[in-house]
Amino acid sequence: MDPQVTNFDSTIRVTLNVCEPLVWEPTPGRFVPGLADSWEVSPDATAYTFRLKQGVRFHDGTPLTAEAVKFTMDRVVNPETKAGQSHDQLGPYDHTEVVDDHTVKIVMKEGYAPLLTNLNGYLGIVSPTAVAKMGLAEFARRPVGTGPFMVQEWVPKDHITLARNPNYAWGSSL
Repeated sequence: MDPQVTNFDSTIRVTLNVCEPLVWEPTPGRFVPGLADSWEVSPDATAYTFRLKQGVRFHDGTPLTAEAVKFTMDRVVNPETKAGQSHDQLGPYDHTEVVDDHTVKIVMKEGYAPLLTNLNGYLGIVSPTAVAKMGLAEFARRPVGTGPFMVQEWVPKDHITLARNPNYAWGSSL
């Protein structure tokens, strides 16, 4: 269920409740804040700057920071992650820059207009602390994000049970 590793749309339908994106696209071409309060796209679509919501915490209690967004994007392009669809969704990705604690810039090698749309699925932001503590195998079974739900139980080929995140207070109105 690791959002950066899976290739299954059915899995992403679950993990989007657990690992939120920077922006949502409720209808084609209409973007609303996710974990980012606001964003700017350079005229040539090579730089996307996001200002993160403050006060957001991952399920493990650690704060959402620009470093966590950078960690997630770096993780996608790291060959050891064996990223699935998320790698393709980043297109001509170059790197991510931390501007300050709550501002991050995603830089592309060339203009890439689909990035905002692509941030909606396989690129949900994950907790760097949880990935380090749990390791890849355990994290894939119980991903840790900022979403309104947390993975309570997963029995492969049977069911997934999500539990309400009692601390969730930063959702967007879609």
